[in-house]
Amino acid sequence: MPTYSNGSIPDYLLTTFKTGWNSTDGNWKHQLSPSTLRKHLALVARARKRTGKTLEISEGWGAYRPLNIQHLARRLYGNGAAWPGTSSHGGFWENKQTLAIDYGNWGWVYNWDRAAFYEDVRAVGLAPGLIHPSRGNDYPDEPWHVVDLDPWAPVPSGSASSAPAKPDKSEEDDEMANNVMYKTADSKYKFRAAVTNDVSGMWLELVGNDAGILNNLAGRYSTGDAIEVSASMFAAARSAAAQIRPRSELTVTVGDA
Repeated sequence: MPTYSNGSIPDYLLTTFKTGWNSTDGNWKHQLSPSTLRKHLALVARARKRTGKTLEISEGWGAYRPLNIQHLARRLYGNGAAWPGTSSHGGFWENKQTLAIDYGNWGWVYNWDRAAFYEDVRAVGLAPGLIHPSRGNDYPDEPWHVVDLDPWAPVPSGSASSAPAKPDKSEEDDEMANNVMYKTADSKYKFRAAVTNDVSGMWLELVGNDAGILNNLAGRYSTGDAIEVSASMFAAARSAAAQIRPRSELTVTVGDA
């Protein structure tokens, strides 16, 4: 993977999984490398399992920030934003390739339990607590700021740095524990859902008009309640799964359109 200067990662190397507009940022995107996106989705799933709430990236440029957006942030926030070209969100920081994510609602999700949040962040291969006064450089305390120190790890990879950390249990039990169900709105059917596994890349997609089937699947695959996501994030999760285990997509239709 070539090293790109801060804020200059080519768009085609990143996955865009959410977009929006606000008066501060204008048109914004949530973009991450495939490896970092995989870790983000695993963290969302862990948070949901632990708290029953959905962890979200801050609105605006809360993930990758191209250089022009870093200039905008500096104009808006002054010393509250990194000098353009030095942001950990820009892809190269402290002499290494990185990608950062801001989870603005972490306190609400974890009831302000920083230790629990940090535990889950580390479990999926991300690094919390790097923006903190203890590290010098006049850093503020930003518990919401999470950094991926290995954003271009192969997907999959056997190294601990690029794969979510696993509990000390059998591979079969681990796969069951990591099964997650996503659901999203569908223009043609009553529901669209997928049972996926962030370790193996399993992806079983379902569409249909009998939403009750989801309850049966949740029990069968030990996913817990389905996590509601946007259509773009659903597509990003499907893409991430395909990079772990390339295959023909398996879709099951339940009921008529």
